Amino acid sequence: MAAGVFSPMGAVSQTVRVLRALGALLLIAPFLNCQYDYFRNAIDKEKDTDAPIIQSSEPARSTSIRTLSSLKITFSEAVAGAATLTNYSLSGDGLGTLALAGISVAGENQVTLQFSGTMVDGNVTLKINSVTDKVNNPLRDAELSFTSDATPKWRYIGRAVSRQTIALNSAPSLAFDSQYLYAAISESNCINAGVTDITVMRYDLTAGTWSVVGDYCLGGAGLVSTNNASVFPSLLLHGGTLFVAYTDGATYAAPNKFVRVKTFKNGVWDVLGSPLPAQVGANSSYPSITANGDNIYLSVRDLGNGGKVSVYRNTITTPGAWTLMGTNGLSAGNVFRQAPIRIFNSELYAGFRDGGSAVPTGQPSVLKWDGSTTWGTIGAVDTLASDYFNLVTTASDLWAIYQQGGIASVAFRKSSGGAWSQGVANLTTEGTPNYLSTVVNGTDVYAGYQVAATNVCRFKHHNGATWIELGSGLTCGNPSIVLVNGRIYAIFRDQDLAVDKLSAAYFE
Repeated sequence: MAAGVFSPMGAVSQTVRVLRALGALLLIAPFLNCQYDYFRNAIDKEKDTDAPIIQSSEPARSTSIRTLSSLKITFSEAVAGAATLTNYSLSGDGLGTLALAGISVAGENQVTLQFSGTMVDGNVTLKINSVTDKVNNPLRDAELSFTSDATPKWRYIGRAVSRQTIALNSAPSLAFDSQYLYAAISESNCINAGVTDITVMRYDLTAGTWSVVGDYCLGGAGLVSTNNASVFPSLLLHGGTLFVAYTDGATYAAPNKFVRVKTFKNGVWDVLGSPLPAQVGANSSYPSITANGDNIYLSVRDLGNGGKVSVYRNTITTPGAWTLMGTNGLSAGNVFRQAPIRIFNSELYAGFRDGGSAVPTGQPSVLKWDGSTTWGTIGAVDTLASDYFNLVTTASDLWAIYQQGGIASVAFRKSSGGAWSQGVANLTTEGTPNYLSTVVNGTDVYAGYQVAATNVCRFKHHNGATWIELGSGLTCGNPSIVLVNGRIYAIFRDQDLAVDKLSAAYFE
């Protein structure tokens, strides 16, 4: 063919050769990419010898925990294998029934483990296996350990927080609001040696600190002998104002002692109304206070009137003389201890052990004020004797709770204002339940007491079906309990420290 003359066959051959070359390149391209990736990874691995680590965890490692429902783990870099649940294992004497239940992934360096079951007290360790970074550096320090504090128990919020020991025969009285838990106590040797006086303390529920409300020793320096003892406090928080009633040693006039009520305003304790005892009568003790609106009510055991119960009234905004409600001596006989008074459905009730009742003596009795001049009996509470009488109110019922018949039993009766019925099953106790203190909240009923002649306090909870014990008991005396934000708190004379000072704990 002459030079310069176009040949169609030559063009086709050239095109075929080009296509064949491109096909060959396409065939070997994956191999070239693999080779490239291989060498690139080898170079990266040569450069990256740092092992990944656990950057953080929630909850944090080496901390004490009570529950473990989930655990978020953040690694220091992107990792492989972290999304595989079988790469995790649990061990430790605190494991209980705790088990891995699931896993979720958030990015290449974060996972969240889910758990089922519950722990017990002890150590719990999570081990992580087969987790590496992108160049196969294995995870370093691949364990997370925790201390389990999961077993429900009494957890102290203060040990020996009072300055002095607590009087052996006087239990703390409690009140609370959203910020504070208050406790009124009888402190031995409060100002002068051998002289007991009333001090009010408070626990800050947020800060976790204890302080005194106003001054220590409300009776003051005038209490100079054992006859001047101030004891048996009854604490009330009403309308944001704190009140305390107690047998006031400062008003002792041989052989009589008298109840006094004080209110805490502007940082000081002031006597409410005309100073007692002139308006109440001689030798009164074991007070109980409650309030409704502007009216404040006070019951006393009148030792000058056969130890019977009497009830008085005053106003809060314009206090004056205490007015007797009905007659002196509402009970048939000696009430022996405190006669608690409560407001239920805007009406006033008083409950007590009546030593003058029919055989057997000491039967429980509840009276209702008619709003004018008379107290009426609210049915027969029980045919057995009673002691350490508690009167408790809920939205729907009035509860009479007491140590029953001189035996190891606590009875629970309730009324909506008429006949009495069984509230929950009677509580059989380990011995006579002294210093009985109770709380009712819906279907939950709590009881705390000191087993007579021992230094053991027991705390029981009826959960709507049965009685269970909260913990294994505390070495203490004179317990009082209160329910705050779903937690049961106990305030008591601490005998575990052998100092008999005020201590407090909650159960969780």
